[in-house]
Amino acid sequence: MQLFIFSRGKKCCCLFSHRADRKQKEAMFSTTRLSNLLEKWSVSDGGSVSKKNEDSMPPSPGELGAIRIKEQKEEHKTEHIHGVVKTLQHMSRVLLKSQFVSCQTQTDKLHCYQSETGVLHVLQTDTGVESAGEQLKKIHERYVSLIVMSPRYRGVKERGKIESTVFEKEVEKILGEII
Repeated sequence: MQLFIFSRGKKCCCLFSHRADRKQKEAMFSTTRLSNLLEKWSVSDGGSVSKKNEDSMPPSPGELGAIRIKEQKEEHKTEHIHGVVKTLQHMSRVLLKSQFVSCQTQTDKLHCYQSETGVLHVLQTDTGVESAGEQLKKIHERYVSLIVMSPRYRGVKERGKIESTVFEKEVEKILGEII
């Protein structure tokens, strides 16, 4: 299960992404060499690698490739999901004269909630989840109260990403209702 929050507009700008699968979450936070490297090194949009702190040992060429591939795959997946949802929203408005809420394939289901301001919340789940509309509305309410309206949240300059442990814990709590 993965949640995406996209900013309004036609261009894909993912503000927040959160994976809530227990197995994948354990794999993501394992203490392998690659995850340690990702904590110490960052890859820019142009592909250059830079240290996050001074005591980091340089990664091998194979490890650099693994870091780049992992970041590119996540970015492409996010762009594809945004594109699919935007296309389905348009088709739903034109052909069905209704709002797009969810779409199911053999393996996945996409649930969608778009706020009045255009912020798009997309939840990718397995096919066993019937509806996630209420949970997406709750997540949007938390987004507004903890990110948009909060005087404590200062934001992150890098690509407009949301970084808030309080918001992330609230998202985990809400998604826990589905799992």
